[in-house]
Amino acid sequence: MRFESGKANGLLIDSLIVYNGALVVDTLASTNESKAILLDLLEWGRTGLGISYEERLIRRWGNISHIIFKTDIPLLALYSSPLQKLAAKTSAVTEEIFEGLKYAPNQIWIGHDPAARKNAIASLFIAHRVNTSYSENEFFSEAPLPTHLHIQFLREFEQDVKDSIR
Repeated sequence: MRFESGKANGLLIDSLIVYNGALVVDTLASTNESKAILLDLLEWGRTGLGISYEERLIRRWGNISHIIFKTDIPLLALYSSPLQKLAAKTSAVTEEIFEGLKYAPNQIWIGHDPAARKNAIASLFIAHRVNTSYSENEFFSEAPLPTHLHIQFLREFEQDVKDSIR
């Protein structure tokens, strides 16, 4: 069952999807705020509709957070010198055909071995934001992490890249 375009506790809900054995809430809020919305909805269902619910029935929580961020460095172009070399070689060949076209690393994907489990868990990825120039250093990231850890890991990654170029 899918419910779309709602509001709870002053926060917009894009969708609430009820699967057999799972509930998914998609919001523009943090994962902690989204969890609180879902718990409030379940409590409302228990008290208002008489559904059988206790918080202990939730065995695990999964997260996917989306972050748009800007940095003062070309993060993806600098994180790997072997990829920089590969991009330069590719640019040298393609520039003969498409004048002025420069290649650069444009996304990072970090995922688990797909043989490790039947149903995959989301990867962590960082990509240049769609329809923005690479020089703007604007990025989109998705991760199977709570929002606060996702932001923390992105900040640490940015610092690690900065430290590696000094």
